[in-house]
Amino acid sequence: MTNSKKYSVSISSVYEKEVGFRDYRFTAKSIIEKMGMEAVRNPEDVRNQQNFENELRDNCEFFVLIMGKAPSKMVEKELQLALSKGISILVFVKIEYGNKGVAIFPENVKERLYRISPDLFSMNIIPFWSCEDLAKKLEEELQDSLFRKVKLSPLIGLDPPVAYSEGIKLIREAKYRIVLTQKTSILVLGPRKGNTDEENFYQELLNWIKQDREQSAYFIHYFSLTETKKAMDNPEYDLLTAKKNFQELLLLNNTTIRHSNLLESATHIIGDTGIGLNFSIGTNRYYLFLPCFLTKDSELNKIVSNIRHLGTIVNINDLKSLYTQ
Repeated sequence: MTNSKKYSVSISSVYEKEVGFRDYRFTAKSIIEKMGMEAVRNPEDVRNQQNFENELRDNCEFFVLIMGKAPSKMVEKELQLALSKGISILVFVKIEYGNKGVAIFPENVKERLYRISPDLFSMNIIPFWSCEDLAKKLEEELQDSLFRKVKLSPLIGLDPPVAYSEGIKLIREAKYRIVLTQKTSILVLGPRKGNTDEENFYQELLNWIKQDREQSAYFIHYFSLTETKKAMDNPEYDLLTAKKNFQELLLLNNTTIRHSNLLESATHIIGDTGIGLNFSIGTNRYYLFLPCFLTKDSELNKIVSNIRHLGTIVNINDLKSLYTQ
């Protein structure tokens, strides 16, 4: 797979502290170069640490982190720099197989990742057990990441169903975060009867919110109370079912629902992998999808933090006023 632009991929791992990691680094470099990209390792491909860090700051599009049992302050420093620059990060962890073929992660790897970044800890972590396994999985992950970078960013559509179909993709790929902002709340109203796009989006959203997870995950919903109450007059909504589902959601600890009379932001959904925006120009309504690698996570977190404090929180006692006209 070759591209007109030669993307730079930095490879970071221990070098001598753990057996086999020189081979893993060589394997990663071979795959990256086979795909027509430039692989950069320290010390093999640059003369010193400063040159490697300059590469991260100025040229790197993808950061491949290969982890095992041995910790490294230098690797952590490189990872923190990649995080601060908003670089796409792919994490591969060397595993062992115990009795009965059960995969065993190094005991402290998750703790190390969580300490560096809770967001990184919650993202997709790819296990591997050999050079061949690493080669196969790295090529698959880079192809997927490169495809999204080249082909799907940004994605814009004029048809409202695009917003629902792309929103479903964001929900399915989200492991730790969904933030949904709407003028008319689909959770309060439910989908309109016979509207397949709304029904699919609504069901996917409910399934994600109610799903039990090992790691910390959260859902935030912010909507316009005025616009939502206006829409309640529409007989196409099944408000009894919506009320039952909404009441269940309010009991979940990982869920925050807020409302206000005025909604001063564009309708959007933020997941782990991107942000989707709905906006109107004239009589047309557009949808724009921006992958997370086009923004820094710190910037998205500012948006999320702001939404957490907007309007008034909704609780069980507010249900009566929500569903009484």
